[in-house]
Amino acid sequence: MTARKIQYHEEVRQQKMLSILRTIVFLSLFLCFCIVAIFIFFFSPLFRISHITILGEKYVQGSQIEKSVSYLIHQPILLAQVNVPSLKSTYPLIESVSVDKTFPSNITLQIHEYPPVVLFQTQSLTYVASTNGQIIDRVVNTSNKYNLPLVVSEENNPEAIPMKEIAAFVLQLENDKSEFITNFIFFPPYELDVRTASGRRIRMSLNKDSGVQISEIDGIKKYLGESKCLLLDIRFDTVFCSDASS
Repeated sequence: MTARKIQYHEEVRQQKMLSILRTIVFLSLFLCFCIVAIFIFFFSPLFRISHITILGEKYVQGSQIEKSVSYLIHQPILLAQVNVPSLKSTYPLIESVSVDKTFPSNITLQIHEYPPVVLFQTQSLTYVASTNGQIIDRVVNTSNKYNLPLVVSEENNPEAIPMKEIAAFVLQLENDKSEFITNFIFFPPYELDVRTASGRRIRMSLNKDSGVQISEIDGIKKYLGESKCLLLDIRFDTVFCSDASS
């Protein structure tokens, strides 16, 4: 009876040792697999970025963007990070960037730019500006591919024109749909003379909230009628209204 017990315990011990050995072998193989996988994904040339695709750019040259992100080449695709704030700082026309990684070695940047919103005509050139006030293009006259509202200015230096503020005004006026804008005249430093298709002339101030001024325009037209107030001056707290447009 004692011999049988000893033999039974020996068999149990051997089974436990065999189970432990199997576990050790499994863990060793799993660890080796992890090491090999890490090496392949992070150190193998197969999973390093070899090609960058730029899509969606219209006003910023794709070759310039590609040059700016050339640091990504040969980086492990799993670790590669695009410095989007740096791109937006370098190219102010870029609104946002979407990054798509395609294994094993390709990365795609989808560029979203600020759209053009207004033409600024100075004495010498006409500048096309985006919604954030950045210059997109320069043209010698207004007969061009852009079908945009025109801002005329006697100021010949584009840096002296508050393009961002004017662009915001134009965009909000266009979105309001209450008036069809034909053109604007900019009077330095912060005044706009708006001309509409209905013959109305509206004097506005860039120092005053555009939404408030548009509400004032709508309120006056509803109160006095569409045909009244061909000249509206809403630059100040007191609104000036006249039936003459000049």
